[in-house]
Amino acid sequence: MVSAQIDHLALYAGLSGYPKIDTTDPRHFPYLLSSAPHVEDLGGKWAANPNYGNDIVKMVQDIQSIKVEQEETKNTLKDLENHWAEEEIEFIVEKGELKGYDDNTFRPDQPLTRAEYCVLRARQLGFVKKKIISSIKPTVFILDPGHRVDTPGKRANGLLEYEFNEDVTRRTGKLLESHGEVYYTIETENHPYSEMTAEGRSKNLNFRTNNANQIYDKAIKEDKKVIFISMHANAASNPTASGYEIFVYKMGGEAHEIAKHIYNAAENILGVGNTIKSRRIKEANFAVLRNTKMPAMLIEHEFFTNVEAVKKLKDDDFRDLCAKHIKDGLVSYMA
Repeated sequence: MVSAQIDHLALYAGLSGYPKIDTTDPRHFPYLLSSAPHVEDLGGKWAANPNYGNDIVKMVQDIQSIKVEQEETKNTLKDLENHWAEEEIEFIVEKGELKGYDDNTFRPDQPLTRAEYCVLRARQLGFVKKKIISSIKPTVFILDPGHRVDTPGKRANGLLEYEFNEDVTRRTGKLLESHGEVYYTIETENHPYSEMTAEGRSKNLNFRTNNANQIYDKAIKEDKKVIFISMHANAASNPTASGYEIFVYKMGGEAHEIAKHIYNAAENILGVGNTIKSRRIKEANFAVLRNTKMPAMLIEHEFFTNVEAVKKLKDDDFRDLCAKHIKDGLVSYMA
């Protein structure tokens, strides 16, 4: 049982030699490799609680700070020598129950005030003032504007999907600049390879994911968090299809947890589940989700093939709300 747990944790951390073939770990799935390289990343993966890793880090920091505090106060009081209660006082001070004064004296014969008694009792009952040390990492946002001008199809009812995707991506990026670093998977209007062949389309998808993974590789060396969002408007052969949905590669991981925060923001800001049909969070084998190393989501805001829904996609205020709900969802998750 212990070896299985060790193998499972080593897989999350991306330890050399993993995944292993001969392991007793029943959940030794290759896709988990390096999905939690830091203790803070264990939340939502090793344990369901999204703050699990941060709680462990804070617990260790608190223990370390208390230990240092005790060591610094030990044997520093200069007016205890030969006092009849010297050993008892040093014992209480070393336990952190009581401290001396700023001039390194204890003043053992001075009467105890009511305030000092309260401090003493509070410490005995476990109340200790601690510095709050943030374990939140700097965040890198990689934004992927779906499709380009040269993507065949992807247009209906007077809207080219590229135009919506690009516009909302840039608006989102502006809102996120005050919360972290923002990068884009592609900057040009057209793809680098022909969209008219399967090979070209595959290369274009690889171009996006390779750019994202290069940014990720650099960011994790600097101990930064990385999140990937791909922006889209949806399409269907059924002209009445409508609604909002988010895709992740696998349910239950960190991407799913982030998606839930964004989805909650969509309900509050875009009216998903009310004025916009709710199509929920789903799994999908999309290349930008499958081939990226960081938590990745693809958002379909509405159907441009629906005559009524496309009016929202064309609306400037609606696009602002699309950007705002993504920003708010991400900030909620990071908090």
